[in-house]
Amino acid sequence: MKVPRVCSRFRSGSGCRLFLVALACLAGCVSASATVTVLFTSTATVATNWGNSDDQGGERLTWGVIIDTTGNGFLSTYLPSGVDYGQAGAAQALSTPGGLPTDDVLVLASSTMSLTTTTNDGAVIGMNRVLNVTNIPTLTRGITPGDAFMIVWFDRTQGGAVTPATTAVAGDRFGVFADASFVIPQDAETRSYFTPFAGPDPLKLMNGTFVPEPSAALLSLLGAAALVRRRR
Repeated sequence: MKVPRVCSRFRSGSGCRLFLVALACLAGCVSASATVTVLFTSTATVATNWGNSDDQGGERLTWGVIIDTTGNGFLSTYLPSGVDYGQAGAAQALSTPGGLPTDDVLVLASSTMSLTTTTNDGAVIGMNRVLNVTNIPTLTRGITPGDAFMIVWFDRTQGGAVTPATTAVAGDRFGVFADASFVIPQDAETRSYFTPFAGPDPLKLMNGTFVPEPSAALLSLLGAAALVRRRR
């Protein structure tokens, strides 16, 4: 076997053991850094028409994917805490409206949406489109091949004039788009998901809103109750 021959070069058994430990660590580091890429737009198929909070699809919005790492489905909303629109490519853990951790992970695309410059596939010039999310880190926060994911987009731009701040806050709007074909590919794979976007794309609306932190919501309720008592 190859390993014994390599180990035979060491003068002691401890040297061989150290070599094997180093080899195992190297293998672990390589596997832990595995990434995948998901594609949604090609020259023939264009994934367009992602509406902002005004139901307009012409802005360069921040977007990415939310991954369900245990297969128990997605929530309809989340807390904004821990979400940073400027952290592209990072695996960001999401929390329930009650402040509990979830198994859902947000990974943002490296750039905002681009604007369509072609009429291929029924696209409209000037309409926003999503391209790809590169370097999704598998083996991070439980992300593994086969996990379901959905596209998510926000009524924000990264560092733009519309929203200079990058941290999510309660009330921020977002939309989601899911399809049965959306599953995380195998490690180091680049996979295309063009079928859901074949032909003219209808306007996809924002249907979600980040909820307030539980403590903030409680304070709001207490304030409202106090106001009612004063009016009485």
